[in-house]
Amino acid sequence: MESVREIKRKIRSIKSIQQITSAMELISVSRLRRLASKVKMSRSYINRLREIIENLSFTHEHLTHPLMVTRVPRAIGVLIITSDRGLCGAYNSNIIRIAQSFVEDQSSKREVKLILIGKKGYDFFKKRSYQIIKYQPQPSKGITFADSHNIAQELIKGYAEERYDEIYLFFTKFTTAIHIYPTSIKLLPFKSSEVKGGEDGVAKFTSEYIFEPSREKIWETLLPRYVETQVYQAILESLTSEYGARMVSMKSATENAKHLVSDLTLIYNKARQAAITKELLEITSVTEALRCGQH
Repeated sequence: MESVREIKRKIRSIKSIQQITSAMELISVSRLRRLASKVKMSRSYINRLREIIENLSFTHEHLTHPLMVTRVPRAIGVLIITSDRGLCGAYNSNIIRIAQSFVEDQSSKREVKLILIGKKGYDFFKKRSYQIIKYQPQPSKGITFADSHNIAQELIKGYAEERYDEIYLFFTKFTTAIHIYPTSIKLLPFKSSEVKGGEDGVAKFTSEYIFEPSREKIWETLLPRYVETQVYQAILESLTSEYGARMVSMKSATENAKHLVSDLTLIYNKARQAAITKELLEITSVTEALRCGQH
């Protein structure tokens, strides 16, 4: 059995770790609440933006844009979003797993170029024979639209210059702190979703717009803005999911530490009691030996 001193040292160490995990849990909760509201607002914005773009593309079929051009996919770009730090459960391993599976499958058919956000994904893919075009760390303090602008512009420019024939986006979608899941979307070429029609089977849009300065000028601006917003949304969802995963992991670690301290305290008390009993027996034996010696 371990000595009383060793058990007491372990209890102190675990309590110290418990304080750290508890503090990290509280920080994650605070940041999660702030980001969750941003996710909700950003979703509303991007859904409305897509609705406007689809309305224009349906009602004005002559409008075209380089980001809508479909080509035979000889080279594809894959944007993968992970975190810079660990201690967030299976958050990084889940998104890396599905991204790697996709990349492995596509690599046998066409050239795959990786654009990475987050140190964990970068560390994983750089150790393997993958072509990394661009790397950017996760924003350390919140996220702004400017954080996603450079990456989005790289994707837009690369697609327009035909360096990428298709672009895919892998990120972690946030639902609740305990319900996050890795997902992927085809970012480019832009393709309108299927629109349900009316009774005559013809798709109908109820919104009508007055354009200023012109349809063409607005159209040139909307699609790049949609790509930028979609990248921003993906980073925001991933960052929120990271804090949700970290909150759950740190809460579990704090509870495990609490149980471990309880178990070790019980062992400590038993060891202490055994030590006291042993000392009493030794004192009693010595006293008895002295008494017998006097006779």
